[in-house]
Amino acid sequence: MRLSKRFQLSIVFLLSNNFFGTAGANLFSTETSYFSDAANAALNGSFGIEALAAGPWLVVGAPEEAVTSGNPSDPPKAKAGAIYIHQRNGDGSYGLYQRLTLPYATAGENDKFGRSVGLTGGTLVVGSPQTGLTDTGAAYVYTFDQTACSADCWVLVETLTSSTPQQNAFFGNAVDFDGNAIVVGAEGEEAAYVYEHNGSSWVETAILGPTVAGGTGFG
Repeated sequence: MRLSKRFQLSIVFLLSNNFFGTAGANLFSTETSYFSDAANAALNGSFGIEALAAGPWLVVGAPEEAVTSGNPSDPPKAKAGAIYIHQRNGDGSYGLYQRLTLPYATAGENDKFGRSVGLTGGTLVVGSPQTGLTDTGAAYVYTFDQTACSADCWVLVETLTSSTPQQNAFFGNAVDFDGNAIVVGAEGEEAAYVYEHNGSSWVETAILGPTVAGGTGFG
């Protein structure tokens, strides 16, 4: 779990089956707010297993939450995953701004979207390490553009995948920003992929690996 240095508050995350009886995250500062995926608590979404705060945003992952289509005849896709984006209000409290999932048509069971998150400025990257039939994984890039909408302004702009996809690579197990670059870990193949923006899209520019081969957990 990574917390931005810009986030000066203390966060304690309580996972599924916690003291409160639902998955949730507690935020302690001059006020106390309680965030919970209570509407989906029965789905054991692992809300709070990953979180990141930067600027006015607090992003919390729930990678084992189900994705539904809104049609009762369609079965939920278990552990497809979700993230919750909270925005800091003028009085210091946080309110839920947007919940993001993969579209029902493309989401897969056990994708675990939201297992990792990275955030800088108006760009958000979300890891989904078990996307694909063989858990190759993916990472999804969102940008915030309030000029194009009045609500739910975090919009998917790009999907990142490995240039050399491998079975059980778990690409997206970890994600982060390094300056203007996105780094995506693939623990199953012990690699980290670096992407840089060329002005129109994110382009893979390097693949990093450990200096000692085998069993390092690198990525």
